Amino acid sequence: MPTANAETKRRPSVPSGVTATPGDASALVKWKPPSNAGEAVVTGYVITAYPGGATVTTTNVTSYQVGQLTNGKVYTFTVAAITAAGTGPASWPTKPIRPKAATPPGTPRAVAATAGNLQAVVTWNAPDNDGGSAITGYRVVAQPGDLVVTVEGDARQAVVTGLTNGKTYRFVVSAVNAAGRGRESDRTRPVTPAIGPPAAPAAVQAAPAGKGGVTVSWEPGDDGGSPITGYEVVTNPGGAVVRTKADTTSTTITGLRNGTAYKFSVRARNAKGPGPALATAATRPDVTIAVETVVLSPESLSTLTEVTGDQTLVFEKPTDQVRALTAGRVVVAGVSDRTPFGLLRKVTSVTTDGTTTRVATAAASLDDAVSNGGLALENTLDGADVEQFRPAMEGVRIVGQNALRAELAGPKLTVAIDVDLVKVGNGKVHVTGSQDITPTVSFDASVRCCFHTDTNFRAQIQTTRKLSLTAEIEKEIKGSIPLGQIYFRPIQFSVGPVPVVVVPRLDLSLESSGKISAGVVTSISDTSTYGVEVATRDGRVTPRTINNRTTSFQPPTVFAAAEFKVGARARLNLLLYGVVGPYMQNTVYPIDLRADTSEDAFITWKLTGTIGAGVQLSILGKTIANWERDPLISFSVTLYESGPLMGVTITPRPVSVEVGGTLKFSATVARSLIQTVNWSVEPGGGTITADGIYTAPNTPGMYRVTTTSPANGLKPQTAASIDVEVTPKTPAPNTADVLVVGSGVFGDTNGADWLQAQLRAAGYTVEVIREDALPANLSGYGQIWHLSVTPLPAADLDRLAAYVKAGGSVYLTGERPCCEGVNAAATTLVKSVVPGAADVQIGNLGDPFYETGPVPVNTAAVDGIGQRPFALSTWTVSAPGGMSGVAGANVFASGPGPDGASVPVAAVWGPDQVTGRGRVAVLMDINWTEPAYMDATTAGQIAQNLALFLSGDSAPPAAAATPINPAAEARTLAPSGHSPTAAN
Repeated sequence: MPTANAETKRRPSVPSGVTATPGDASALVKWKPPSNAGEAVVTGYVITAYPGGATVTTTNVTSYQVGQLTNGKVYTFTVAAITAAGTGPASWPTKPIRPKAATPPGTPRAVAATAGNLQAVVTWNAPDNDGGSAITGYRVVAQPGDLVVTVEGDARQAVVTGLTNGKTYRFVVSAVNAAGRGRESDRTRPVTPAIGPPAAPAAVQAAPAGKGGVTVSWEPGDDGGSPITGYEVVTNPGGAVVRTKADTTSTTITGLRNGTAYKFSVRARNAKGPGPALATAATRPDVTIAVETVVLSPESLSTLTEVTGDQTLVFEKPTDQVRALTAGRVVVAGVSDRTPFGLLRKVTSVTTDGTTTRVATAAASLDDAVSNGGLALENTLDGADVEQFRPAMEGVRIVGQNALRAELAGPKLTVAIDVDLVKVGNGKVHVTGSQDITPTVSFDASVRCCFHTDTNFRAQIQTTRKLSLTAEIEKEIKGSIPLGQIYFRPIQFSVGPVPVVVVPRLDLSLESSGKISAGVVTSISDTSTYGVEVATRDGRVTPRTINNRTTSFQPPTVFAAAEFKVGARARLNLLLYGVVGPYMQNTVYPIDLRADTSEDAFITWKLTGTIGAGVQLSILGKTIANWERDPLISFSVTLYESGPLMGVTITPRPVSVEVGGTLKFSATVARSLIQTVNWSVEPGGGTITADGIYTAPNTPGMYRVTTTSPANGLKPQTAASIDVEVTPKTPAPNTADVLVVGSGVFGDTNGADWLQAQLRAAGYTVEVIREDALPANLSGYGQIWHLSVTPLPAADLDRLAAYVKAGGSVYLTGERPCCEGVNAAATTLVKSVVPGAADVQIGNLGDPFYETGPVPVNTAAVDGIGQRPFALSTWTVSAPGGMSGVAGANVFASGPGPDGASVPVAAVWGPDQVTGRGRVAVLMDINWTEPAYMDATTAGQIAQNLALFLSGDSAPPAAAATPINPAAEARTLAPSGHSPTAAN
């Protein structure tokens, strides 16, 4: 029996229920899937607009906003389904619709209000009609008083604060879009703010107190408008209730069984009754304190005057407790001015000098102080808990509570972002937005004799994230921009007598990658809760993720191909005594956009991200876990798919051209038989011909070229732009075997003149530049000699390092203490290009050989430098400087130091040791090239051996030349010290 193929399979039937709703230059087309898809699956739909017959191909959706329509013109639409068998028949046309300019939106529906203490919560549903433009916000008005609160367009409630208890209010709500504000809703039923029961306590914690006891502590919550009269603490299992007074924020529950896990719930009570309870994580009453543990008393902490960088504790007029400390003891302290993260250190030594005692310490873990026990905490963090914010760059700030919008209930933590991802000239890719963040963290850990460990770490971050992106240039973007670190108030409680300090820290960064095109504009609002729960039992790790979100967005404006993503990373750490323990991390890219001019869906916009976690923790005598997984999960949600590009694409892109240069641009009008375009360029940006040949101006910069496709019967007018980077003209490369550059001995360049003559006699072409600056183009030189006691500028030093890493060779001058600047520059360059030179130090060794005379040459130095073309035995120097940390084979020459030990005064590194297979030579004396100090015979030979080594050739370009003996002038050595002056 034959099988059906794509030719014989039945195509899908007609979609039904096709409707069109007019918008501003657009129409929302909706339909129902065909009753029969044939023998395949529906993969998409074709929408055809009449008149004109322009089509849009969608994915497998049942509604689509068709854009680029003309307001005032009548349209109808048909829809046809697509399967693997082909495109089915079109539906009946919709009723005619006429797109029109947007009008203010309709009236919000189902508006209601609920009273609270000094406030009310107002809720509503969106209007049936958005006026043809997306709703961007809502306006809530309290009557009487006309107190106004505004919220974003995706909000469905607002908290109106500043009301008066006992006074009756009604509320009206209106919607806002690009065309303005719509009609107000009917007034709500009257509500009267009043005092109510208190809110749940905050930061409920439990820690073992020993001997069957657990200490439960908390922080007061909102009192509901009436003073709190007391608290109730309920133990589970068992159900025992302990009641405390209003001014009490901790109590110790006794009579508990060691080894049994207990949870404790705490609730407040006022004149209106009890409020909701908040429970701790599970903990056990067991606790065993190590005998070596010393908990510093408040009196001892008051004498702590400094904690040095190496964590040495400095006490002034210490107490007897401090003076009694000995090596091996574990020092523990809570939060103080000198110990903001608490203190947990192991003593390594104690020294006393008069009234000052210095206690040297090493890292310790809680298991050094507590060998059996447990701890538990449960905290929701907000703006009131922020202890310190450390912004990493300008444009990032925590919004103060007085600057928060009125609809935000409670002290929300809001971080505002206003940064440039990248900037070139006057163009940039700019991101603005904010994040309302509510972190929640719980952690408990316990050890039961003698090998069982249990922990549970749960962290989640609820975020309302708003990001807007505008790209003015086309650019590759990639990187992580730190935004800052938020340190929350330390959470402090006790395990028996030992204070435990946990500091939550939230690290924030802006992540981006990909290729963005000029003209991209988009924004998104995303409310999400991401988190992890990581449980460990005896080393086994069980992770679980939390992942919920709602999203609204502005459809992007895109004119050319692009593929990029921009988002935020948040990492919530728990620091135990300042050391990172468990953490959760979520990276969310609310803007993950791909634009492909060849695809039916030109723009695809997704929300993507990852959730990760880690537990590196040694606590309570055991290593709990050393586990990390990032990502733990990845997620991806498609937010938007457009129809095909109806615009213009310019190629090539991105582009740069030198001043006065030319480029040939081409333009393609998508899905159009008519490819006619008109080219233009901004004033002062050069010229462009009708066929797209661009001539750059004579001034470097960024200039915009635009092409326009005129409107015709099938499409509206469309345009595209591209930014052209006009760069300075690249200098033509110089060509010489050797470049000698530098100002010599404080401006005297006789040594460079002699070196040029000597190397030319040996067959080398030599160029001399008598200043401490490199030419613009180094590519034409075989080797570069810096002959100067003045260092090159930092930028030129970087260029010289890049030259070496590309295979070039350099000679560097070093000197005695007169010239430590050039020594430091040489040290920096050598370490940047020689991976094995980490211990090399050039200079800073005093005057190891303060006289004129010969020093021995190492005939076994790398690459035969001491043997070719001359067999060398000595080098005549004049008060050279010294080097240290140079391997034996790299020492070219050495002299006796002050203590008689040999000190390297010249060194070389060959291609096997230098990145990029370049070569480097450093000689710690400039006077060997000076007529007054040189030994002409050895100087001429040294110069030719160095040139041959740096060339990398097996033989010189000509026969070895006779050393040149210049006329000597009487000179004196440069004076000793670090402030050089020209010699007389």
